[in-house]
Amino acid sequence: LRKLNGDVDQCALDILSVYRDRPAAGIVELVKQPKGAVSRPINMRNATITGDLKLRYIDFQADVSFTGCHFKGEVDFSFCVLIKAAVLDGSHFEKKVSLNGASTRADFEWTGTEFQADLECRGLTVARSLYAQGAKFNKCNLQGAAVGGHAVFKEENTPAAHFGGEAQLDLVQIDGGLLLSEPKFDGAVSFADAII
Repeated sequence: LRKLNGDVDQCALDILSVYRDRPAAGIVELVKQPKGAVSRPINMRNATITGDLKLRYIDFQADVSFTGCHFKGEVDFSFCVLIKAAVLDGSHFEKKVSLNGASTRADFEWTGTEFQADLECRGLTVARSLYAQGAKFNKCNLQGAAVGGHAVFKEENTPAAHFGGEAQLDLVQIDGGLLLSEPKFDGAVSFADAII
């Protein structure tokens, strides 16, 4: 895979979407930048990512999209900045996902996504809206998260989100409102000091 001028070559990123099985280490190697920034889009569809994907403290300056992907290891995007599209729609995460302190400058999309293990999003900031219609969560921690637009867990023609374990939404601030009709909660839910 090639690098030009310190940036990941677009050809290298396009290769990511060709192979069905992709080791996480290969993705981590592609986004390593001396300045901690990735200027090219990352778009993967229907891929299986094996191994832990640790991408902390990186500024993603273009779209980041993992659609219909299957992650077999832990995923960590903590303290990342996602400037453009941030999409995890229809993906399946077998192990823990960490988005602690991450921030998106646009919408964050989790529609139809399944988080089989813990989802840690303490201090997550979404500048626009969070879309999670039909998403399935196990233990979900969104303490102190801030959403500038709507947090959508169900729309008129979409399935409701399902929370299979404890859902911690303490200190959450959602400026545009929470759309959470017909949710399924199998565990305890906490909205202490939330502003919605």
